[in-house]
Amino acid sequence: MPSVLIIEDEVLTALMYQEELESEGWTVVGPAYDVARAHRLLDAGFPDAALLDINLQGDLVWPVAARLHEARVPFLFVSAHSDRTYASPRFARGYERLDKPVHIHQLITRLAAIVGAQPRLQRNTGRDQLAAR
Repeated sequence: MPSVLIIEDEVLTALMYQEELESEGWTVVGPAYDVARAHRLLDAGFPDAALLDINLQGDLVWPVAARLHEARVPFLFVSAHSDRTYASPRFARGYERLDKPVHIHQLITRLAAIVGAQPRLQRNTGRDQLAAR
């Protein structure tokens, strides 16, 4: 399966994403809990896809999203905030956004779709819905 960078400031949510994605065969990069760490991880190489929370400890993820966009790395926004909470840059408006709480099967299916992989989704952990911030 492809690699995915997780950018999420809520540690428990990031670890749940990581556990579920790894159980489905994904190689997880990170997680990055802030913008600076996300940039450092990208300095080491680009993943096949990324999950981006929009608000990371008060910093917005737009510079990281721009870098992924320029490198043509597909990504999904995952946020508990409405579309109107933050003014998004023009380039970001073309990317899919999932609302928290997100169903893990929806997350995996959408990630697989943006990289052209086939999701396994063989396991039901009873945690189909992940907590919102």
